Amino acid sequence: MSNQSVGLAPRALAMVIDGALMLAASTLLMWAVYGDPVSKWTDLRPGTLAINWLLPLIVCVVFWSWQGATPGKLVAGIKVVDARSGKHPSPLQAALRWAGYLVSAIPLFAGFLWARVDAEGRTWHDRLSRTAVERSREAPADGEGLLIGYIASHWRGEQSLAQSFWINHVLLTWPVAAGVQGLVAWLATKSEGLQGVAIALLIAWPLLIVIEVWSAVGTWRSVRGYVDAGGSYLISGLARLSLLGSFLQIAFSLALGVFSEFPELWKLARGIDPIGNVRLSVSADGRTMQFNGPIGAGDAHRLRTLLAASPAVRLLEVASPGGRVTEAERMVELIRQRGVGTRAIGNCESACTLVFLAGNKRQLMPGAQLGFHRASSGTFNPAFDEIANQELARTYRRMELPEDFIEKTLSTPSRRMWYPAAEDLVRHSLILPPPRTLDVALPEGDKPGQYAPLVDYVNALRASDAWFRLDQRFPGLIDDAAGRMRNAHMALAGSEHAVAGA
Repeated sequence: MSNQSVGLAPRALAMVIDGALMLAASTLLMWAVYGDPVSKWTDLRPGTLAINWLLPLIVCVVFWSWQGATPGKLVAGIKVVDARSGKHPSPLQAALRWAGYLVSAIPLFAGFLWARVDAEGRTWHDRLSRTAVERSREAPADGEGLLIGYIASHWRGEQSLAQSFWINHVLLTWPVAAGVQGLVAWLATKSEGLQGVAIALLIAWPLLIVIEVWSAVGTWRSVRGYVDAGGSYLISGLARLSLLGSFLQIAFSLALGVFSEFPELWKLARGIDPIGNVRLSVSADGRTMQFNGPIGAGDAHRLRTLLAASPAVRLLEVASPGGRVTEAERMVELIRQRGVGTRAIGNCESACTLVFLAGNKRQLMPGAQLGFHRASSGTFNPAFDEIANQELARTYRRMELPEDFIEKTLSTPSRRMWYPAAEDLVRHSLILPPPRTLDVALPEGDKPGQYAPLVDYVNALRASDAWFRLDQRFPGLIDDAAGRMRNAHMALAGSEHAVAGA
């Protein structure tokens, strides 16, 4: 074993980098598999065990036995070796070392700190696996530090092609790019903390471009050094072909990512939702709330405030092209807690359908439609689109939308809209069946002995397709008929009370 001792600082730096990479990978995988990026220690599902335990084991075993170092250790300038031969550890040693991490960590990380007092600077997991940690390169003479030195050596093309391509280009750059794209996907479908996320993206996009340029240029220079040293032209050609794809991706990201998304992100960073906000108002009698326009950031809070200030509201009339899904989900809880009905007076599309389906009684006015389609992640990455639509499917299942509706929704492109027939909505009990004749059920008051207000009679008639079409031909017919019906209803009830009293 070499007598080059390694302090705790390089080990800690390596662990932080490796931990961040594994956290990013496990978060994306958990989101893709289960729709939830966070798991608990008690979660023993096979997928969770594979992602959080088996995957890190495989990664460490492969990198320690192949390169002698994980990406974090390569950046920190250290490597794992067999304590006796000084060569890369065997897969068995690598597996024992990974298991030894747990042994070293359980007693308050005493096994890691043991390196400070060990004569050879080795930890418990080093001793258990008969491995040691050595420096893979010296710190730069000018004192710029291991991390800066690593960045500079890659940029100059001084590292091996395998390390530059697989470690720096693939394992260090791709997770960062995936993380930024995931943030964009989350931003497109969620709205919680939009302003903070937008600010983070405005910082992350330029940083991502810098990292991708650093990765691609350094690897390209490593290819040149590999060829000059007599390396395979086939391998160098494949590497350059991959790098050309990376350069195209950078251009693609700039054109369709940074430049196209910048105006929207800039508005969001200033607290302005570019899609707009829903318009909320309450009728003069206080019983009906109008809900019109796109669902934007903060609209759920505005709805909560207005509902609290309008205790008599019994009906929510909606007409919206949709918007932020998270805001709509919060509105669902508010509507269900309040127990109000919903009525679509115009097209209710995308996220608006969640609001509509939350009503305890749901009506579709003549001419109005419910529109469904796939969710869009806001990226050009099919994987993130699929994740967004898995979340959408789970949300619709919680809303008790039939499976055939969900399948049709997910098969409809995000730029198109599927409008199910009213008959299908009635068949699945998603809306109340509209009256087929001029006979309309008269509304009842909120309490026994009370009469419903005139507006309820008007709404009952408007829900009838026959009355609706008659009113279009003879304007004012519904208002006149509603007044007559209410007066007749009150007179009839009064005569019945008189007879009962006699």
